[in-house]
Amino acid sequence: MPSGLEGLVDLALDLRWSWNHTADKLWRKIDPDLWDKTGNLWLILQTVSADRLNDVAADKELRTLVDASRNRLRYCGINHS
Repeated sequence: MPSGLEGLVDLALDLRWSWNHTADKLWRKIDPDLWDKTGNLWLILQTVSADRLNDVAADKELRTLVDASRNRLRYCGINHS
């Protein structure tokens, strides 16, 4: 996992994504077509290419969104790593 995106695993394992859609923008930025077809962030995380992850890791806004979303999990006492 590229630097700055390590929190994606925590987010993917958090089942609140099924009803809390605050991180939808993040997953849509990673793979817009697959997100729109499935809405399945775990599938996105498992199928996205390393090259694509490196591309999105270069996006400061996306890294900030990952950090903010992961910090919300930590605030709730959830940490899968």
